[in-house]
Amino acid sequence: MRGMTPLPQILAQSESGGIFFWSVVLIFFVVVLFFVLLRVRKWMRDEAFSSGEGFTLADLRELHREGKMSDEEFNRAKQQFLVAMKTQKPPAAEAGQQKDMGF
Repeated sequence: MRGMTPLPQILAQSESGGIFFWSVVLIFFVVVLFFVLLRVRKWMRDEAFSSGEGFTLADLRELHREGKMSDEEFNRAKQQFLVAMKTQKPPAAEAGQQKDMGF
């Protein structure tokens, strides 16, 4: 019996080893999830710029910042964009009208 370790010590050692192992596994998955979320955000941001819906105000600002538009061109385009946005119906209103019409 001299060389045998008591059962409570064995359980205590294996429990602390198990906690360490699962902590490392949890940290690993958190880091992997972080990088996956970064890639998804980048993909979503790239998709927003590549949509064929036309220019957004952010696109106009980017062109102006890069020097591809003069101040006068930017202001004129911005005013046209804002007027177009004011006259356009909000998507929620269009959906409500279609529902009322039975579509």
